[in-house]
Amino acid sequence: MNTLSIIKKIFTLIILTAGYISSVAQGKIIFNGGQMIMDSNVYVVTKDVSLTAPSNLRVNNSTLKIAGIIASVSNIDVQTGTVEMNGATSQIIPASSFTVNKIKNLIISNNVSLAGEDSITG
Repeated sequence: MNTLSIIKKIFTLIILTAGYISSVAQGKIIFNGGQMIMDSNVYVVTKDVSLTAPSNLRVNNSTLKIAGIIASVSNIDVQTGTVEMNGATSQIIPASSFTVNKIKNLIISNNVSLAGEDSITG
């Protein structure tokens, strides 16, 4: 892989628009009005994911690995991506966390409870 390909991959990882990420410390993703697009084979590992409206996290042909909590209302779009739940303790997928309640691929490596209805399409 040449340098240009590596730089392109880094810039493809995070595209922010109209907002900001308030914290990425301690392995957490916290958005207050920002947008993150994970596009084409990006792999992000995090503890917690917290998005407030109108924030958006789009996982497109990529994987989001979550070890902690999800705090989101329909603004995580994984209709074309993968979510892996892999916390050290039991986790809950809150109702309406994902856009139109659809996940292409869901990998569960832990005890996970659904607080609402979701569809797996992959």
